[in-house]
Amino acid sequence: MQKIYTNNSILHNLSLVKENEISSVMRLGNGDFLKIFNPELLRLIRLQYNLEEKIMSAHKIVNVPEILTPKAGVYDNASNNIFLGYITDPAKGVNFNDFDNAYSIKNHSNLTGYTKIMCDLFNIVERANKNNIIFPDLCTCDNLFIHNGQFSFIDYDGIQIDKYKVLAISSSLGNNNQYFVPKFFKNGLFTTELDKKSMLILYFLTVFNIDLNSIGRKVPYTGEIVSLKVIFDTLGLEDDIFFKKASDILSPTKNGDYIIEDIIRIDRNYEMHSIAHIGDRYIKKLVKKSH
Repeated sequence: MQKIYTNNSILHNLSLVKENEISSVMRLGNGDFLKIFNPELLRLIRLQYNLEEKIMSAHKIVNVPEILTPKAGVYDNASNNIFLGYITDPAKGVNFNDFDNAYSIKNHSNLTGYTKIMCDLFNIVERANKNNIIFPDLCTCDNLFIHNGQFSFIDYDGIQIDKYKVLAISSSLGNNNQYFVPKFFKNGLFTTELDKKSMLILYFLTVFNIDLNSIGRKVPYTGEIVSLKVIFDTLGLEDDIFFKKASDILSPTKNGDYIIEDIIRIDRNYEMHSIAHIGDRYIKKLVKKSH
């Protein structure tokens, strides 16, 4: 892969898109994105995570073209060829969080519309899993872009590809200790079971505004302990097959399964209604269709 050399004076003049303690993302004059890593982080993870090797060996993934892959590695011209980051094409559209937040009231009740979007997304994840690719921070959604119904995954460094370990984790998946449960994490690598859990959590969070991480907590004022059954009952979802599958996915020991066929069945059997609008949140209910 091509190496591009730069220096701090050039970097300071670029348009900053996003910044955190791990990295900075900047926009180049031609629209490409430049991601520069915190040098202290690179020093700490250099041997264990082989980030430079992962970036410089990157190539287009034929079976998962939705992943934006690096097209150049970036190095410091003044510091003995030190790796700094990489350049990718820009993602089109908006991140998935903004896309859903901009939905109209009508769209928030459109179960079929949600089903199509989620099936398209989960199909990509299943395809990726078959190619030894895992998305540890799928539920974050800031790294997921959508444009005219087409998805793109950015932050190549945070996607686990083949042997390359990653640091990326998502608080949306719940307690970070789960990342060290053998079902989700073996031999230093995340498993497909983690993506199955991500898909389940993302489905409930996106479509129904229900956080499955609330399971085990007390409901304010009532003191009721939230369970998966309570969530299904509250939603009005009567589907024993999906309930069993969701239970297995959330279990720390049982292997789960993919959920596309289940969300298609739910769309076939139910209509969705937004029964209340509180702040920026919609309270939703499923009602069985009369076939």
